[in-house]
Amino acid sequence: MAALRFLLLEDNRQDAERVEARLRNSGIECQLLQAESRSSLLPP
Repeated sequence: MAALRFLLLEDNRQDAERVEARLRNSGIECQLLQAESRSSLLPP
C-alpha cells in the first residue's frame, strides 16, 4: 500500500516531528510536507 501524504500546517518543527512520530508509531505509513506559514503555500 502506498504511504498517505499529508500537508501539515505547523509553524513549529518539533511539533511537526511529534505528529509524524505519532502517525508512524500508530502503524500509519505516511509522508508529511510541512508548511510553516500561509505564504509558504502560495506561489511567489
